[in-house]
Amino acid sequence: MVPEAGEGAAVVGIWVSNKALSGFYRGVIREVRMWSRVRSVGEIQGE
Repeated sequence: MVPEAGEGAAVVGIWVSNKALSGFYRGVIREVRMWSRVRSVGEIQGE
């Protein structure tokens, strides 16, 4: 059974957006971790 063109496009669109979102969140989490590490090091050195 071949899925409808619109249905297939919707599935692909959802899959692509999920991949993009997970990549985006991974990047954000990496940035937050890096910044919290930098901030904690700065606090130890500065104050």
